[in-house]
Amino acid sequence: MRLYNLLFFLLIGIVTVCMTSCAEHPRKASNVVAKIDNDYTITFKDLQDYVYDWFYDKRYRDMTRAYHDALDAMVTNQLKRFDFFEKELHKDKELIQSIRRIINEQLVNEYYTRQYVNKYANKDSARKVYDMMDKQVGYREIFLNIPEKSTKQQIKSIKQKALEIKTEIENGKDFGKLAKLYSQDTTSFSGYTRHIGWEQAISNPIHRVIFKLDAGDVRVLIANDGFHIVKVTNIGKIKVKPFNDIKNEIINKLKNAYYNKTLEEYEHDKNKLIDENRLTWNEKALQQIVKWSKNPQFYEKMYKDTLPNAIAHNNFTILTYSEGNIDLKEYFRLLNNVLIPKSADNTTDEDIKRFILEAIRTDKIVKKAKTLGLENNIFHARTANPVLQNKIAYLYNVAVIDSQIPGPTDEMLHTFYKQQKDSLYYQLKKVNIYAMIFSEEQKAKDVMQRIKNGTPFEEITGRYLVKTFIRDRDGNIKTFKSAENALFRQSCI
Repeated sequence: MRLYNLLFFLLIGIVTVCMTSCAEHPRKASNVVAKIDNDYTITFKDLQDYVYDWFYDKRYRDMTRAYHDALDAMVTNQLKRFDFFEKELHKDKELIQSIRRIINEQLVNEYYTRQYVNKYANKDSARKVYDMMDKQVGYREIFLNIPEKSTKQQIKSIKQKALEIKTEIENGKDFGKLAKLYSQDTTSFSGYTRHIGWEQAISNPIHRVIFKLDAGDVRVLIANDGFHIVKVTNIGKIKVKPFNDIKNEIINKLKNAYYNKTLEEYEHDKNKLIDENRLTWNEKALQQIVKWSKNPQFYEKMYKDTLPNAIAHNNFTILTYSEGNIDLKEYFRLLNNVLIPKSADNTTDEDIKRFILEAIRTDKIVKKAKTLGLENNIFHARTANPVLQNKIAYLYNVAVIDSQIPGPTDEMLHTFYKQQKDSLYYQLKKVNIYAMIFSEEQKAKDVMQRIKNGTPFEEITGRYLVKTFIRDRDGNIKTFKSAENALFRQSCI
């Protein structure tokens, strides 16, 4: 049996502190509040995130109880996840089918991270960045703008001017005066010394070049916006923390710095997976799919019945391409396993075409990821993905707990009915009374006459009271959901 050590004494202390000080810093605590098998830990930050994410703070007035119940749920669900994989339920394809699309989505993310992001953001690249982190570069800049729709000759002329300014700087001309004379930089830093460190160097191409220059160097650098004439004024040293303390921070900075580059590389490679010049579409099939797709409920649940029925009668081909074809059966598999669109009234043939091509490409990436063994990295008992965490616990309930609950029989249902009928099935007799109250007897009589003459009660004044009365199990007549005196109750039931 798997054991866990719940640190209640620590938890109570943390909760007490949190209730008095977490308003300012609600999620900074990292104390371990539970351990499973001495190697899986739940920190107070994990617990606090869970409390707020699952609204335990709104379920309970007593926050200590909220934290204890939330922790109990976290531990129980984690034990389920451990047991799920120990029982090898993850190998049950039929059981896993309901979350296959979620797993594959995470596989694509893992593939992108491993094959593209990690090329630029890894321990080795972090070490290279760290080796230059103690460096700070000061420089001055003159900027010459390239106007929109400039001709090649105009750009050449601006470049020539930038080179002339560079020569003047190298010959000792006052940089500040040159900046006031030529610079088109709209910021207040034009001509003044700026300082850049490693973060700017990895996120900005111009800064990357400047960061590698020596003191006194003058360069003309071209960018999309114009020409930058820069001079390095000084190179200083700053103190940095040990590498292991900031390694992860550096890697995260590198991920952000190379985000656009990695995404462009990924999209470029993904688009090459299908030759769009060799596609043959079945227009009639597309029209049928468009018709289905316009139903608001189709991709939520209806497709699971509609498509198998259609496949049984006519498994038509939708697309033929260089590697084979996509028929209705394969379309159904892609929806279940890879991607699913949203139904929309304005869905067109082109929308379906784009979706199918995206699904095929994504499916190919999923297969590549599986070949690399990446599924083991995301689908396991210790997954940090909250969606997978919840789905695994749910499937465990289905496969292990629900399967042990005996199915209902007529005898069992009848017994349950007899035991619970007074509390569950007994309905109190209820009557609603509409009432209009007048301060003068004659007004009441006039209204009564109008009602006798055929005017509907509700139309007399347009305003009336609604009184609801019930007879309880003891035979007493009472107003329903009200503490006021039961007016007219003797004649209502």
